[in-house]
Amino acid sequence: MQKRNAILIRTIFSLVGLASLMQIIQNYGVERIIEEIKIGSWGISLLILSFVPTLVCYSLSWLLITDQKAWHGEQRFFSKWRLFTKFSLLSIAWNNLTPFLKVGGEPLKYMLLSDHLPKRDAMASTINYNLIHLFSTALSFSIGALAIVFFYDTSSAIQIGTGIFLAIFAIVLILIPIFHKVIRQMWLKQCLSDKGRWQRVVFYGIIISLARVFRLAKERPLVFWSSVAVDTVARFVEGLTFYISFQFLSNSVGLFTAGLLDVGRTLVDTLFFFIPYQMGTREEGVHFFMEKVFHIDSKGFLTAVLFYRLVEIVWIVVGYLIWISSKNAAKEVRHASA
Repeated sequence: MQKRNAILIRTIFSLVGLASLMQIIQNYGVERIIEEIKIGSWGISLLILSFVPTLVCYSLSWLLITDQKAWHGEQRFFSKWRLFTKFSLLSIAWNNLTPFLKVGGEPLKYMLLSDHLPKRDAMASTINYNLIHLFSTALSFSIGALAIVFFYDTSSAIQIGTGIFLAIFAIVLILIPIFHKVIRQMWLKQCLSDKGRWQRVVFYGIIISLARVFRLAKERPLVFWSSVAVDTVARFVEGLTFYISFQFLSNSVGLFTAGLLDVGRTLVDTLFFFIPYQMGTREEGVHFFMEKVFHIDSKGFLTAVLFYRLVEIVWIVVGYLIWISSKNAAKEVRHASA
């Protein structure tokens, strides 16, 4: 019954998102989209490559917080970086294949890394990076909010909303250590009971994960904050795709604004995670930020988002092909050694 209800809810959200996207396309004009795609089609290769700097940043951030002392076999830093780039690409591809929470690639990170590190270290690396990624994403939202207030002529409503968001972010940071203690007490209470086994597992996982990150920040602050900085920068670098798209469409959106626009896109995607592939919400979100927040010409916004989706699809395919080739190579090695 619960599974049936979940399928029903997903179907409803899918139809709502699809209907919203169709309405946006109709208002924008199909012929206009076709003409703009023709204009920008000559630079598709450059557009696809625009994701590479972001991928490199994400892999570097993950590599930095990974304890490499127990690495199986000696490898140089840049060799490991290339390997982490490959793992990040595979993970992102699988994340984008899961239409709702986009977490399908996270177990894959652990699986891939456990071939090179002990399982305990691989799990710690995966969890630590996910926590840092969450923190960096929230940090990018805060930096973007401050940049909008200081560098753009925003309305009082936007300024109030920005102030509320920054206040919430500061409060959450303050409450994280308290939250850790509360979860620990709840776990200890559950340990005294014969019931609630899954609650104990969840609480214990949260406790250990937060403890690892706290210890990393305390014992290796340079490594921790370097990882956070690189991952935060990646959020803005990802705006390169929007920047190139708008240049193709003869809309002179600046590189700085494009970076902030992608941070806004991430915020909208996060808020509307329950809409499969954020159909409609992403398009309308980009339109909103361009017109209501940055007060710039929104010319080509819909085509730019379609170009962005095209880049995602291409890298999903690339990640899938690499995944298939890696599995085939592994099979050949096993057959050769048998």
